Amino acid sequence: MPHCPFNVLATMVWVAAIGLCLATVSEAQSLPKPTGPYPVGRIAFHPGGGKGEVVVQAWYPAQFEAESKPAPWVPADRLGHEEKGFVGMMLRRSSAPSAKDVSKVMTSVAVYAREDVALADSPKRFPVLLFAAGSQQIPSEYSCLTEDLASRGFVVVGYGP
Repeated sequence: MPHCPFNVLATMVWVAAIGLCLATVSEAQSLPKPTGPYPVGRIAFHPGGGKGEVVVQAWYPAQFEAESKPAPWVPADRLGHEEKGFVGMMLRRSSAPSAKDVSKVMTSVAVYAREDVALADSPKRFPVLLFAAGSQQIPSEYSCLTEDLASRGFVVVGYGP
């Protein structure tokens, strides 16, 4: 029976999530560094200004600001949701004792994006990409991809639960 493209994609995401969980638990690896010429900025907000179910995150080419603080991998107000989600489930299934502290593992993931830094100067407009993680996943789970796109001059707007 041939594999449906969705099943192949779901399997790839599952394998990547397990790899991220194991790398995070072992602290032997970090997320890959973005390959483009721009530093990366990120903002996270709730549409309409409220604390609704949907969170929007935007990664963008940024100006370098040495004093800026690193963005958390998962926005603080989404940690509880994600601990109960797919990555949390995979961590709880892990045989590594340090994986059982899901919150600690998830807050230990270091990303390259900086929080609330200014948009990079450019003589041309940056193209905007809309990103939906799907399957009740949050855009942060794709930080490697979104940060790399932003470092190459794209504004990536992701949304999720």
